[in-house]
Amino acid sequence: MSDAFEFYWFYKLNDLEPLWTPLSVSDNNKLETAHLRDGDGRKVAIKAGRYDADLETELLIPVYWEACNGLIKRFKWFKVKKEIHNEKDSQILKTFNSTIDPDESDRFDHVCFIVHGIGEGCDLQLRSILDCANSFRKKSNEIIDANLSMGFRDELSQKFNSIEFLPISWHDVIHSDKKKWKDITLPSIPNLRLFSNTAISDMIFYANIEFRKKIMEKVVENLNKYVKIFKNRNDYYKGKISLIGHSLGSLILFDLLSIYTVIYLRNKFYSKFFFDYYFILE
Repeated sequence: MSDAFEFYWFYKLNDLEPLWTPLSVSDNNKLETAHLRDGDGRKVAIKAGRYDADLETELLIPVYWEACNGLIKRFKWFKVKKEIHNEKDSQILKTFNSTIDPDESDRFDHVCFIVHGIGEGCDLQLRSILDCANSFRKKSNEIIDANLSMGFRDELSQKFNSIEFLPISWHDVIHSDKKKWKDITLPSIPNLRLFSNTAISDMIFYANIEFRKKIMEKVVENLNKYVKIFKNRNDYYKGKISLIGHSLGSLILFDLLSIYTVIYLRNKFYSKFFFDYYFILE
C-alpha cells in the first residue's frame, strides 16, 4: 500500500522558492491530459490563464507581467510515504508543500488592472504589485463565495464566475539601471536609502514633465498590451474592464483619463475610452 503513487504536477513560481507545490486538481488534470495525449510539445494555460506551462521546457511562463519564468515538473507522489519522486532521475524529495492549490475559475465576469504607486513595495509589508493583485483576487473571491453561500442567489448570481485582478507596472522605466542607483547610494542606513531611491525619487520624477511622459507612456503601453492579450485569450469576455490606482498610480490614471485625449508629437498616443463597454487605448 505504501508503494501506491499517482503522477502529479508540481510548480515553483521562481528558482528561489525552496519547495515544490502541487497544482490545483483541475490544472493537474489539464497538464496530465496534454502530456498523455500530445507529449511534451505544447503549452497549456493554467492558474486561471495567468501562466502558460511549457511541457517541453518544464517552464512556467507569466502571461500578464514581465518576470523570470517559474518551473513545473511531473512527480510520482507517494502520499502514504509523504514523498515525491522525480520520474526522470528517481530523485526523492521528502520536503515539499503537500497542500494542493485550490481550483480557480478560468472564466471572468469582470477584470481589474491595478497600477502601482511610488516605490517597488505597495504596502507596509513592502509586497510587490503582483502580490497585492493576488491578495485582491483571493479576498474578492472569498467575499463572493461567502455571499453566495449565505443565500444571496438569484438568476444573475448563479451564473457568476470570478473577478480577475492583474498588475500594471511602470517602475522599471525610470529605475532600469538599478546598479547605477546602488553605486551612488551611501551604504549607511540602507533601508531608509532604499526607500528614498525608489519612493521619494518617484514623486520627484513624476513632477518632471519628461519623466511623467515616460511613466504615462509605459502605463498606456502595458494597458494596451495586456488588455489585448486578455481579450484574445478570453474571446467570450463581454464584461467591463476597470482601472485601480494605488497612491501615485491613482494620479497617473487620473491624468490619463482626464488629460491624455490628445496626439503627442512623435508618438501614436491618442487615448480613447469606452466606459460602458470596455476600456482600450490606441
